[in-house]
Amino acid sequence: MKISSDTLDVIHDYCEMEQLPQLSNLSFLHACFQETTWEMLPTFLESCPNLRSFFLKLNWDPNRLVDLSSVPQCLQSSLEVLELETPYILREGRSTHGTSSKMKLAKYFLENCGALKEMIVSRNFFYLIHKIMSIPRRSTGCEFFSF
Repeated sequence: MKISSDTLDVIHDYCEMEQLPQLSNLSFLHACFQETTWEMLPTFLESCPNLRSFFLKLNWDPNRLVDLSSVPQCLQSSLEVLELETPYILREGRSTHGTSSKMKLAKYFLENCGALKEMIVSRNFFYLIHKIMSIPRRSTGCEFFSF
């Protein structure tokens, strides 16, 4: 399933009134999160217990990453392929990489994904790949790729 940021905004509003239904048959998710819906990521993933492949695209500056303390069941047991893409931001003629936020994001997934086989990161993570590879991870067989 591919979900746009506009659809996630609607789901975010729905989650404030009702619990999101279980999407038990969902195994592939391509989601584009805006800053306004970012905090609902763990809640949304909790409704996807059998998620195996997740492409996460962030359309905002990762320097504003929120706390990710909740760990959905799918991360612990079923997620095998994770693809992370973040924007490359230019400010006043120089690049902003969001290094600490990208490390926090990578660390969150690596420490919590027990079945992870592949972690694919956008070129904006490339300069961090050696640091990311040194993060202790729950799944010891995880391979890293960059696009």
